[in-house]
Amino acid sequence: AHNENQKLFYKTLKSMRKEKPCPLKHIKDKEGIILTSEKEIMQRWKEHFEDLLNGEQGETEATPVADNTQEGENPEHITSMELQNSIKMLRNGKAAGHDMIYPEMLKSMGPRATEILLDFELCMDKQNRTCGLGSRSHNPNI
Repeated sequence: AHNENQKLFYKTLKSMRKEKPCPLKHIKDKEGIILTSEKEIMQRWKEHFEDLLNGEQGETEATPVADNTQEGENPEHITSMELQNSIKMLRNGKAAGHDMIYPEMLKSMGPRATEILLDFELCMDKQNRTCGLGSRSHNPNI
């Protein structure tokens, strides 16, 4: 274990010492003119992020949002498919949260995990965000 840590330490140190070349050598401005100097490129990125944060003045329409809800379905609630996809995308080997539930636990439960989590979410919503699970109760405000 000590050898691995030492190897990681020196690898990190080596990567910090080396000057990294900028992979981006040119970029276009708002008018489509190619900028090549580092100063111009940095200025363009600054403008881009300022526009994103402040919102562009000419923008009047809101960004369209896809409506994936079925008729009669409440868009505030998580669908079974959304939850199943999220569980599939969880990465193994990650630390558990404060609830001590590891990604592997949810994945190994399969469809049963989806049922339990959806019931729990529905129960919490109905009971003012608190819900009993067996002899313990869950309060997200604690």
